[in-house]
Amino acid sequence: MPAIASVRMFGFCVSAQALTGWTAGVYASAKLRRNNLMPTAVCCLLFTVYCLLSAVYYSAMSNPRTRTITWEDPRTLAKAAVGLSGMEYLQKIVAGELPPPPIGVLMNFRIAELSEGRAVFTVEPAEYHYNPIGVVHGGLAATLLDSAMGCAVHSTLPAGASYTTLEIKVNFLRPMSAETGLVRCEANIIHIGGRTAVAEGRVVDQRGKLYAHGTTTCIVFRHIP
Repeated sequence: MPAIASVRMFGFCVSAQALTGWTAGVYASAKLRRNNLMPTAVCCLLFTVYCLLSAVYYSAMSNPRTRTITWEDPRTLAKAAVGLSGMEYLQKIVAGELPPPPIGVLMNFRIAELSEGRAVFTVEPAEYHYNPIGVVHGGLAATLLDSAMGCAVHSTLPAGASYTTLEIKVNFLRPMSAETGLVRCEANIIHIGGRTAVAEGRVVDQRGKLYAHGTTTCIVFRHIP
C-alpha cells in the first residue's frame, strides 16, 4: 500500500521575530505605565495596535509551501530483483514495470538513460532542495552521483550478484538553484573486478556546464554456487 508524506517549510525565523517584537512591545508599554508617561487605556490601545500590525507584517513575510509525495513499499521492490541481472532489474524500473525507489520520489530524480556500465539521472533543482543559505543543498548532487554511479556498477552485474558503496568522493564546483533548470548526472564505469568496482560521474546542466564531479568505489558480492 502506498505511503504518503507531506513536507512543509515553516517560517521559523519569522515566528521568532514576531515573538521578539511582542516582547519588546510589552516591555515598552509597562515602562511607560510605571513612569506615568501615558494613561493605561492609551497604553493598552497602542500595544494592541502594535501587536496587530506586527502580526500582519510577519504573516506577509511568511510564505509556507507544501509538497506531497507517494511511494511504494521498498521491500517489495528489493524482492523483485531476485533472479534478475542488474541490467534487467534497472530496465524494469525505467520502463515503469517496477516502482521507482523512495529516494528518487523524495528528491524527484529518475533514470533517463541506461546501458551496460553507464547510467544517466536527471533532476530539476527546486526550492525543496534548498539549504539554509539560499541555494540547493550539496546533498542533491551527492545523492545524484551516488545513485547514478551505483547504477552504472549495478548494470554490469549478473543475476545473484549485489553491491554496496565503500567510498564516495564529491567535488562541488558551482551552486545550483531553482533557476538552474534540468541537470543530468552522467556516470560511467572505470573498472569492474571480482570484488571491487570503480565509477565516475559528472553533474551538468543543459548547456554542458559542470556543477559537480565524483568518483565511487563499490564492493561487489558475487554469487558462489
